Amino acid sequence: MIDRAGRERCVVELLDNWPWEWGGVIIGGYAVAAYGSPRYSNDLDVVIPVAILRPLVEWLTTQGFATRKVPVDIVQNYQGKIARLERDPITVDLLPGAVRDREAKVDIPEAWITKSPTKLRLVLRNSSTRNEIPIVRPEAFTALKLQAGRVQDLSDLFAMRNTPVNGKTVSNLFEKTWCDTLKAKLTAVLQKLEVPKTCHDTLSRLSLGSPDSLANQREWENFVRKIRAMIPGC
Repeated sequence: MIDRAGRERCVVELLDNWPWEWGGVIIGGYAVAAYGSPRYSNDLDVVIPVAILRPLVEWLTTQGFATRKVPVDIVQNYQGKIARLERDPITVDLLPGAVRDREAKVDIPEAWITKSPTKLRLVLRNSSTRNEIPIVRPEAFTALKLQAGRVQDLSDLFAMRNTPVNGKTVSNLFEKTWCDTLKAKLTAVLQKLEVPKTCHDTLSRLSLGSPDSLANQREWENFVRKIRAMIPGC
């Protein structure tokens, strides 16, 4: 059985020692804790400038990490290449230059993602960092989660529903990268939000009670309304 709490403590130690002065921000599961209910995550995902990929890989190697082959299903075609490094029990994915969703076929540039990061002590489920860690800002977090579009991603967005997000910033990004494949992906995301099971699974995952309660129905409707306003043409 995986010791999730133990892995979390190892991640916290790594984040406190990480050379953040080189650049980069956390995205993905560990970023959720900055804005909503913390959850366990299998991987530590960090978006970085292309220029620091090699020195960062070298630094992680000095910390006992070894490079691993990236599974074919997450290989992405953008500037730079994903670097996956592992040191039991931690997996680190370095994403240089941009983040691309394979279905949307659109790059979200690293410079946009890493702009104006949120810096705070990251409080996870069982431990917290000593130092302030750069976390992707709410607008970039939202855009990345919408572009990924899994139920888990939508649950993460609902968990941060009380965090102020400039929806126009998200909408402007999508307008600049708008194409048929992105339109199809975001349309599918909106359709997923309208499926009752998505609401039910999200509330269950976050332990927020019955989706049939009036309060939860209203919260979900408000959440969907905010998301819809961020997508061009909706």
